[in-house]
Amino acid sequence: MRNSKDILVTTTSTLEGITIKRYLKPITAHVVAGTNIFSDFIASLTDVFGGRSRNYQRQLTSLYDEATELIRAAAYELGANCVIGLKIDMDEISGKGKSMFMITAIGTAVIIDRPDEYLATGKTFERQANVDLETLNTLKIRNSILKDAMSDNLKMGADTWQFITNHQIHELYPYLLKKLAESIDSDERSIEAKTPEFIKLLIHYLDGMPKNIQHGLVSSSLLHEENHKIIPPLMDVAKTLNIIDYDLINTMISSPDFDIQKRGVKLATYDKESYNKDDLQKLKDLSNKISNSFPEQGKRTIKKQLLSKEREVWICGCGQTAEMNAYCECGKNIYGFKQLDVQPQTAEKQIQEKIGLISNFFNS
Repeated sequence: MRNSKDILVTTTSTLEGITIKRYLKPITAHVVAGTNIFSDFIASLTDVFGGRSRNYQRQLTSLYDEATELIRAAAYELGANCVIGLKIDMDEISGKGKSMFMITAIGTAVIIDRPDEYLATGKTFERQANVDLETLNTLKIRNSILKDAMSDNLKMGADTWQFITNHQIHELYPYLLKKLAESIDSDERSIEAKTPEFIKLLIHYLDGMPKNIQHGLVSSSLLHEENHKIIPPLMDVAKTLNIIDYDLINTMISSPDFDIQKRGVKLATYDKESYNKDDLQKLKDLSNKISNSFPEQGKRTIKKQLLSKEREVWICGCGQTAEMNAYCECGKNIYGFKQLDVQPQTAEKQIQEKIGLISNFFNS
């Protein structure tokens, strides 16, 4: 279980076709919120249908979702992969036009034996026989968003970001990369930079997805993306979400494209969320891989000076000569890396340090 978001939560005490291997303990979560919800309710009477405010309902749904996420987090801390028998109660105290809600969620943390593909696909255990109006409306909005994206007419406003994040519309990811590139180009011509906020929203969008989908989307971009402008923000996304795959890094370092090799070196310095004993060997192999993959690209030569003195210099691929251990005027060193690039030697040093720390932990 890589993330608390992956934990299954169900209101039933059993799961058909699924074996509960171990019952851990009851867990609870409490959410207190809202001191002006009734005031907001009165102010939004134009949104009332059948005596209920849609805005009011959305607020309540948000509180329920928060309580469920707290339950997931509590189960994750116990090492559970499922919560059964979820019950959510709400107590309301109101007066003088104001109210406060106390939401209490309770369930039992358990470890179940289930197919890994359940989390990978987000499938339910059985297909529902009926579909409600809310689901149909959601599908309608989803299809509309994808259609607008295909025709390049989709406006990425706050409501759109919230919808695609809440409903995990991963098919929109290529369109978002296109919009990221446009944002970067726009910032180059504008005083106000909008790209940092776009990246925050992109991270939030990806963070709501199952880990395998999230990793697949970002990893594929890092390996195949040809627009170099969006690589730095994508690297930031990978670092923030701990998207570290040693097989991917090895593939990148083996690439015939030097720019992709450099991406792999930088990724090799990032951290995973957690490490196990198997990672030790992977880290050792990765360190050796980096050590053997970056020979000198420049050519060493001897330059004669006055009084018959000689000194060693190197000739860059651009044709210019540079001092040993110095960068060429074109910005590259003898290995082809620029000053702001993560150097192979730096990556090796960090990996070796990590190996030592992990080894000490498991041997202590």
